[in-house]
Amino acid sequence: AFATGADFSVSGRAFAGDLLAVAGGMFAAIYTAFGERARVSVSTATYTTVCYGVCSLILLVVCLAGGVRLTGFDGGTWLAILALVAGAQLLGHSMFNYALRRVSATTVSVLILLEAPGAALIGWVWLGQLPRPLALPGLALLLAGVVVVVLGTARGCPS
Repeated sequence: AFATGADFSVSGRAFAGDLLAVAGGMFAAIYTAFGERARVSVSTATYTTVCYGVCSLILLVVCLAGGVRLTGFDGGTWLAILALVAGAQLLGHSMFNYALRRVSATTVSVLILLEAPGAALIGWVWLGQLPRPLALPGLALLLAGVVVVVLGTARGCPS
């Protein structure tokens, strides 16, 4: 809440979005913990193929049940979707899954937290958008926490 400048007073919808983000973070931690166990005996290619395939099917069912339009987008939108799939999913998340064979799920989960300041940096450089001033101390605290965990793990402290 401190890192994002939680939207308690902005609107109920914004607050609901914050709650969904927290739920997403919890599910990401569960996914990473299960991934650590699976990666002991399953290759990255097999693990990611199964995970991404199952998630794609679930997403398709949810979209069809919710009446979400899946066609009729312009070329620029399809390029953006392909860029997200190639960059964030295939490169980003697959690297986390690859790392789970060598790095603890705790460390990987903490490193995933870098997505928030990374997105803020990209938004600033690419889109000229700065985070709200109230979010800056939280982002700094988040970065400090990641450094503490990663350095502690590197020194052999349990994660």
